[in-house]
Amino acid sequence: MAAFKLIVLLGIFCCSSFVHGQTTHELYERMIDDIWSSSDDNDDGIFSQFELIKTFSGYDTNGDGTITRHEYVNHVQVPSEHVHRYLHALFDIFDVNGDHHFNHHDYHGLYTKMDKDCDGIVTKADFYKFWHEVLHKTSHIHHNGLYLHN
Repeated sequence: MAAFKLIVLLGIFCCSSFVHGQTTHELYERMIDDIWSSSDDNDDGIFSQFELIKTFSGYDTNGDGTITRHEYVNHVQVPSEHVHRYLHALFDIFDVNGDHHFNHHDYHGLYTKMDKDCDGIVTKADFYKFWHEVLHKTSHIHHNGLYLHN
């Protein structure tokens, strides 16, 4: 269940040991290393659809099979407005069909987005490419990781 917890907690954990002078790439690599190590539950080098679904199950607070934006963003109480905005941006990325709800349709779509080489399997390399894209796409919100520092 710890898998992808760091997606929400990314803003909290990623820079807890932030070292000034790191390049953005180095910072992102550290962040993605932490996400990967908590996401590949069975350490087989593959992030499975089961691991993805399992990851998000804790966010569905009312148990209806759908994660609303409210459930996702409020899963973790974060005092930072930048992290709050970042969580909204992540939800928009995860909500593949744009209906403001994250459910089984989005799981499949998100997994497909993560599968960068389109072979049906999200390898560690695919996972890293996906997260680099996400972090770069949202860098205007977190200022290359600076505002994800808690």
